[in-house]
Amino acid sequence: MKRIVLVSDTDYGILTRGFVARLFPPRYGRVLGSDRPLKEFVALARRLAEYGYVTAPASNPPDLASRDRIEVIQIGPGNLDDDLPLLRRYGDRNASEWNRRNLEMIEYFNHYIDLGRRTWNVNLRYGAGQGELRRIFAEHGALFIKSVLKGHAALVTDVEAYLREFGRLDQVSDDSLTLLVSEVLHIREIDASIDGRRVRRTDEWRHHVYRGQRVATTHAFDCDESRTSDEHRARNAEHAEGVAARLRPTDFATSYVLDTCTLEDGRCAVIEANPFFASGIYSPTAVEAIARALGESSPD
Repeated sequence: MKRIVLVSDTDYGILTRGFVARLFPPRYGRVLGSDRPLKEFVALARRLAEYGYVTAPASNPPDLASRDRIEVIQIGPGNLDDDLPLLRRYGDRNASEWNRRNLEMIEYFNHYIDLGRRTWNVNLRYGAGQGELRRIFAEHGALFIKSVLKGHAALVTDVEAYLREFGRLDQVSDDSLTLLVSEVLHIREIDASIDGRRVRRTDEWRHHVYRGQRVATTHAFDCDESRTSDEHRARNAEHAEGVAARLRPTDFATSYVLDTCTLEDGRCAVIEANPFFASGIYSPTAVEAIARALGESSPD
């Protein structure tokens, strides 16, 4: 079966540079939505090539004349509006986990997962949504607000200032105006090493779940893993395993990324879920585990 991995134009350029240039790879930024590439997706594409995946730019995906089944995935930051036309190009032939279900169902994760806190879905496109956000804030005070699809996230203590930041709403994309609003989590802090500095950081973990099985767990931020506390890793991994087990019989996504945290009282909680193929990978060990899961699996 033919296997294809689609990447951004920038990452494709890095992957196809000459041999000498590849000997001295630069460090790449991790800014979602920018033109700077994310080095973990370059590393993942290189590892997938060892499993027979052919790399192509998402801006110019290959047309395949054959009607045989194929596996096509797109790795790196994306959005639903751009991904769905790409998916339609390959139709039912594509047997991979990069599919409509795994892209679309992420938006509804708070309807499937017990988050241990109250949440609301709000769309700011219309006046009713803005009014609802003001009402929720008046009743609950500070809120954690994020766009449902990958974008912005903020702890909001002044709802009017937050709304003013959007400017003219008719010029803002629907993805940015479709919000998940939740009560604030009180997350425990740990000692971490980031960019060579000792800092205090909230204890957050990222779990990559592929076909219903957790394949990797890492800190949910860039850090020196050997110098960052992993005291609560096992507890968070166990919590993620339980969530994944409860999701398997449902019609939720089968491959996704689950972010969890350790609360101040010692319990674990889910922060959010994100698309499997578009979420940041914060550890080389996770790159290896994800590549192995993709490379060694067979479509049902």
